[in-house]
Amino acid sequence: MHMLSFRILFLVGALFLVASCVTPPPPPPSTVVVREVPRGQWMNGEAVWYGELYHGRRTSSGEQFDMRLLTGSHTNIPFGEKVEVVNPATGDSVVIVINDRSHLERGLDLAISKAAAEQIGLVGQRRFAINYMWLE
Repeated sequence: MHMLSFRILFLVGALFLVASCVTPPPPPPSTVVVREVPRGQWMNGEAVWYGELYHGRRTSSGEQFDMRLLTGSHTNIPFGEKVEVVNPATGDSVVIVINDRSHLERGLDLAISKAAAEQIGLVGQRRFAINYMWLE
């Protein structure tokens, strides 16, 4: 009887050991959805501006980021393309050139340079509503 208890205990322990070695399932796919932006159509969205922290660094396009230029970052609009960005509260607008890629957090459409944010009166805010259009 003692030997049977030992075997059962050994088998249960071996099962726990094997179960703990099972590879966990892969993480779920990213929940960030990259929105397709049709050319020539107004889109509503949110943006942030970037400046001093990135000034002088290389952008994804290879250019040096200059916060004093009217540039921006988008996840899939090609480099060199122009985008009009509008502050919906004032109607002020600016045309930026996409020269960077970003893995923007959920809900953000663009990151614009400090100069672009200043031109449309949004430099005092960190995250803000915008309307934008990929120009033809």
